[in-house]
Amino acid sequence: MTEAESELAARLDLILVCYVFDDVRPYRFIGRIRSEGPNARTPIILVRALPVPLGQSQEWEIRRAYQSIGVDEFVNYSQLVHDQGAGPANQALRQCVLRVLRPRSAATA
Repeated sequence: MTEAESELAARLDLILVCYVFDDVRPYRFIGRIRSEGPNARTPIILVRALPVPLGQSQEWEIRRAYQSIGVDEFVNYSQLVHDQGAGPANQALRQCVLRVLRPRSAATA
């Protein structure tokens, strides 16, 4: 957490947050990003990489809770790997990154 927070002084193009879901630190971390420093508007993608099964309602609740505090996208990477394999999961994550970054690059073009 300390190492991640130390990186927030620099202006970033994208922030990927991946963490253990049984801790509130990511809420605080994302709250800090959105409330102070040069990354208040930087896109944030939350990546769930732990192989703990979620039902669709749990995934929806997680997505909604994090969107309410400023996460732009949520990728359940672990589930994608389980369901489709690493290649398609990697592609889905890449597509998510491009989807989040495209509006920003179009605005600066």
